Amino acid sequence: MRNKALIIFVLSLFIVSARPASAADVFPLKIEKIAPGVTQVSNVADVGYVTLGAQYTPDGKYLIVTAGGEFCVLPTENLDARIDDLGRARVWKGEPSGYLPSGKIVFSTVKGLSALDPATEEIRTIYEAPESEVDPEHYYLAWRLIVLSDELIVSGDGDSADGSPDGNILRFDVRRGRRTRGASIPGFYNPRVSPSRKYILFEHGNGLDQSYAEIYDIARDRRHRLAGRFNLRRAFPKYEKIIERPVAWIGADTFLAEVEKIDGEREISDATYIGAHSWLVSLNAATGAIVWKTRPKIPFGGSVYQQLSATKMLIETADWGLYELSLANGKAKRLANFEGQGFALSPDKKKLAYFGDDLNRIYVSALNGAGKRKVLDVPENWALDRWSRHAPLWSPDGGRLIVFGKNQFLFARL
Repeated sequence: MRNKALIIFVLSLFIVSARPASAADVFPLKIEKIAPGVTQVSNVADVGYVTLGAQYTPDGKYLIVTAGGEFCVLPTENLDARIDDLGRARVWKGEPSGYLPSGKIVFSTVKGLSALDPATEEIRTIYEAPESEVDPEHYYLAWRLIVLSDELIVSGDGDSADGSPDGNILRFDVRRGRRTRGASIPGFYNPRVSPSRKYILFEHGNGLDQSYAEIYDIARDRRHRLAGRFNLRRAFPKYEKIIERPVAWIGADTFLAEVEKIDGEREISDATYIGAHSWLVSLNAATGAIVWKTRPKIPFGGSVYQQLSATKMLIETADWGLYELSLANGKAKRLANFEGQGFALSPDKKKLAYFGDDLNRIYVSALNGAGKRKVLDVPENWALDRWSRHAPLWSPDGGRLIVFGKNQFLFARL
């Protein structure tokens, strides 16, 4: 019951935060200097739960600030001053969902997909959805887009979790503004494209008694169920019921996944973790082979993964520890000198920023724990708990951090 209640609570926050709100209701945001080099951005509008977010464009030239289904785009040149003057930034309606290689920002609106050129502020419609697919409460395919090139965007519809009929892969011809339907799928959530750009891992919402994740072969327009593609029943003959969770792509066509035994008392877990009946497996999408499988010796709660190099990955665990996982064989070892949560790897992969075990303080140190220093105090009135402490966001140049709260964030110069 506790697991189901938690799932319902998280979904309710997602639904509320995804609901469109008018520009006058959310922007401008409240901007406050709370310490030297530290600016707090918060929502002051009385529109209920509004999620504030921030992300850098892949080229590092712009910072996108999002709030309640709206966004503004700030050039990173002289960014500190631009953050302080955020209230004057131009605001667009929609949810940023991807980036064309040309640098344009793809965003979802109620009526379809558009692309914004951040340099000229010109907008071009990519696809206008038919009236029958327009939902005034949600942006079209928000968070479901994979941008493959300046010419092709892939997404999908359907939702097997709420009893909706199966959907299809959707392929958007960016140049012509056309959409075609591809392979039949149960749903399309949290899509992740392989480094080779040949496969997409996606979830379809139904994790009860079966895999809720599948693979889409882009060139062949074909979907694969994980259990069948990798013959997991043969690899785990004692597991009458199993669930597979993709974790991350770790090679051109290779990804890391968790295989967990489902017992009679618990059909689905609260979140991704390594538990008593869990295995980590390395799977090759191109060949259908299991590269290795292992039960790493880490405590319950391993859930946050960040790739350190081609051969190593970091795993954050619920006991406030940090482990290094070998991508060659699945062996894990705990890193000394780290007690914390919300670990974030710097762009050059030489430093970590994280919440220390003293709760609301942010530290930065080298990967071996050397040179640890406090860089920020999170305001006490944020009242963060373990569920609301998210990893900070590094700027592309490594000179700034963004620390997220429940409905605010801090922009801090290091």
